Amino acid sequence: MSKAPRLTEISQRRTIESLHRALDHTYRQLLQTAKTDWQHLFAGKDPSDACVSVHISKEELADELAGIPRAESVPVRVRINSNSR
Repeated sequence: MSKAPRLTEISQRRTIESLHRALDHTYRQLLQTAKTDWQHLFAGKDPSDACVSVHISKEELADELAGIPRAESVPVRVRINSNSR
């Protein structure tokens, strides 16, 4: 028995390699087309940015953060004990 690949096995491998190359080529074309479309459709400023604007005053921010405990508000002794656990 010969260990050399048969002619049909070689043909099958070549067919698979050709199909693989064709799929890779098609996938690259698809990616390029999608990239071009995306850049064409969404280039520049996003139109939805004009729909919403948010303004937070310093006073509102200070009022909001007033209820949030901060590390500097906890005594040093308590912070050291809580870290030693």
